[in-house]
Amino acid sequence: MSTASMMNVLKNLKKQDQLITSRLDLWLVRNPELVLTQDDLDLIKRLMEQRGSRVGTFTGSQAGTCERRQMFNYIGLPPLLRVDPVLINRFMDGTWRHVRWMIILRKAIPGLKVEVRVNSPLFRGSFDLVHLRERWAGEIKGTLLFSKMIREGIFPAHEQQAARYLLAADEDNFPHLDKFTFFYEDKGRNNYREIVVNRDPKLEHYVESELRRLKDAATERELPPVLNECVRGRGEFFHECPYSHVCLKLNTWKEAEQLVRPVKVPVPVRKVRKKI
Repeated sequence: MSTASMMNVLKNLKKQDQLITSRLDLWLVRNPELVLTQDDLDLIKRLMEQRGSRVGTFTGSQAGTCERRQMFNYIGLPPLLRVDPVLINRFMDGTWRHVRWMIILRKAIPGLKVEVRVNSPLFRGSFDLVHLRERWAGEIKGTLLFSKMIREGIFPAHEQQAARYLLAADEDNFPHLDKFTFFYEDKGRNNYREIVVNRDPKLEHYVESELRRLKDAATERELPPVLNECVRGRGEFFHECPYSHVCLKLNTWKEAEQLVRPVKVPVPVRKVRKKI
């Protein structure tokens, strides 16, 4: 290990605003090769088997997105993303990044629990990380915007996701959790950075109000309104939405339900250049 790397580990050990990094740094230095145990293999099996349908519920990963998009997911409308092999591969990369870090962090931090289910009347999901004795929870994130995150801080949608989880944990009779940590990994260089935040009552009130609006709309079988920028075919929400191909055509809940049916997925064909 280089002198610079050792100095970085020692510096992290002195930081008081970290829940993961200092213990992870030490574990990686002492265990440069990841050796899987039977317990690790059992965890992998559990993580890969328990993924089910998210239809009929609102989840953490939807936080910060358009309410209409969240309602389409609640109804079970097939997203356009399912026919894009590159995006499917990206999602698989994210899944296995989570599995790898869960295995490592569970070894590095005694008492840490991973993929812990949480349910409330408004929300269903799973904490990536929970330490009940130390009273904190966390999320693992891979990002190509690592430098931007370091400059500007946590992405707002991620903060809203954390607030949803913490509110649900309170209603699900978890011991009170004081802090939430975001563990980011740079998809390009594999650097990692942890950002710890305290609970924010104002943000939690905003998130709870949004969830109640969504729940009321689902009860009344009503679709939230289309965003103005989406009407113009502009903006980040429009261009990154998996339902932008049908959203503007749907006026009622019933029309959306009629599209919920088995969809024949076309086989992607890559063009091959002919040899000359």
